[in-house]
Amino acid sequence: LLSILVVNATQYRHAPGLYNGFAVGAYVAMASLQKIPTVFKFFTVSIVAAGWGLTLTPFFVGFAGKSGFTSMLGHVTHIA
Repeated sequence: LLSILVVNATQYRHAPGLYNGFAVGAYVAMASLQKIPTVFKFFTVSIVAAGWGLTLTPFFVGFAGKSGFTSMLGHVTHIA
């Protein structure tokens, strides 16, 4: 929340990209502790989800739900 407030207050021009990253991180963090029991696993799932987000961005322009979908792909890819 603090990071979003700082970005809004400074009117950073790349704010939409940061907000997408915040959303993906929040969706990844919503997983249960049985799925991501350690900080290292959270880090790896987040990196994989970010990779999926960067890969799929050109194909998902204008569609809602990309953040949740890429977070789910991060979890599924990490498990596989």
